Amino acid sequence: MIRTLAPRPHHDLEFEGMAPWPVPGCISLADVQANPAARCCVECGRRLLLLLLQSSSWVSHRSEHVSFRDDRSVVRRVNVEFHVPEEAPVFLGDDGQAYSLVPLSVMRRKTLVNFELRDQDGRPVVVPSLRQNQAITESLMLACAQAALDTGSVLTGDQDAARRDVAGFIHEVVSGDQRACRPRTTPWTMARPPRPC
Repeated sequence: MIRTLAPRPHHDLEFEGMAPWPVPGCISLADVQANPAARCCVECGRRLLLLLLQSSSWVSHRSEHVSFRDDRSVVRRVNVEFHVPEEAPVFLGDDGQAYSLVPLSVMRRKTLVNFELRDQDGRPVVVPSLRQNQAITESLMLACAQAALDTGSVLTGDQDAARRDVAGFIHEVVSGDQRACRPRTTPWTMARPPRPC
């Protein structure tokens, strides 16, 4: 998240918890599994989806530098120059500062080692927690699915049931453990042509 000065916040920023936006205190992980969309903000997801799709309009430069420390470790440094777009969701922090949430990268679902995010002055930047990233990703994917379902061309029949099924699938893929995730994603990965060697 990047510090900003002027925009009006959409939410108060929750530094702790299962989403960066306020979620009712009585909601538990069991509630989220029963209704995955319960911790999501589809409007924030919609805004982030648009930012991802239009990143060339607000990201002006990306550079990557890879160096090999030894025969077992690699350091990867990515610099991104951008301006914070007006469409970015804005959160009001406990410190009174407004923070914009911008999707700087889409990463594989793996454990990050020694991950740091710093601003132009080298100061650490607030990074959402694992659970918050899951809620953000689910919100973005739900917004994408909702846009597809709203066209009416994707399905016929009970749209509420379809939305629940899609939300459950998204939750399993984003927040489920690898054993639960693999059977749900295998049909999609098997459908892709093999990568060239």
